[in-house]
Amino acid sequence: MKNLEEQFRIRAQELANYSEEEEQAHLAWLLGEAQELYAANKKKWKWAREFMGSVNDQAQKRSLSEKQLYWVAKIEAQIKNAPQEQKEEDSFSEDYLTNESLRKDLEVVIDYYRTTGYWQDFIQNYDENKQNPSWAPDKHIYDRVVKNQYAQRLLNVIAAEPKFQEGDWVQLRTAALRVCSKRLLGKTLMVVGYPKKVGYPNPTKGSKIVEFMPIGEQKTFTIEERFLKSARV
Repeated sequence: MKNLEEQFRIRAQELANYSEEEEQAHLAWLLGEAQELYAANKKKWKWAREFMGSVNDQAQKRSLSEKQLYWVAKIEAQIKNAPQEQKEEDSFSEDYLTNESLRKDLEVVIDYYRTTGYWQDFIQNYDENKQNPSWAPDKHIYDRVVKNQYAQRLLNVIAAEPKFQEGDWVQLRTAALRVCSKRLLGKTLMVVGYPKKVGYPNPTKGSKIVEFMPIGEQKTFTIEERFLKSARV
């Protein structure tokens, strides 16, 4: 990321050395390219097209600032990378439609985000299209939703092998007092299993949800497995 930012700053300095005629011609070309890309994907290129239109108008009257030239350099790079990105988008769409794992990861992460308030516009788009066999999300959106560090930790927790098996004898760790009744501390408990869906765990190692039953009782409880330890019986 820092290397890219440095490249944009260097490119901005190069643009600052353009003659007035060179600058205006280059800005006009970038605006034309941004308009073509906007026609194909309005949401993705809306800001770039509007920004290039603004700086084009300004360049007719006065010089652009260092910050403006930085953003011109950044948009220039995005425009030059657009053909390759489109190829990757097309390839991703094919992968998404044929790879159940990609679709499942998105489903799991979206179900989690439903409880947080994040990505609500995308979730609505997903809900409206998930039954469409030819629909695939844009790659850059999928990557932001599914491949961010938080979502990846969540998926890793869900995919992790269970620490306990059904019928195992366990006890609560002392730290469990933060989330469980004090009367259960020290009791022998039996693992009932791992519920398939009782909300979603936080993305912390050991946060897979375990269902257990105290010996001699009929009521079951749930807790993150990091709060349990094997019991000596």
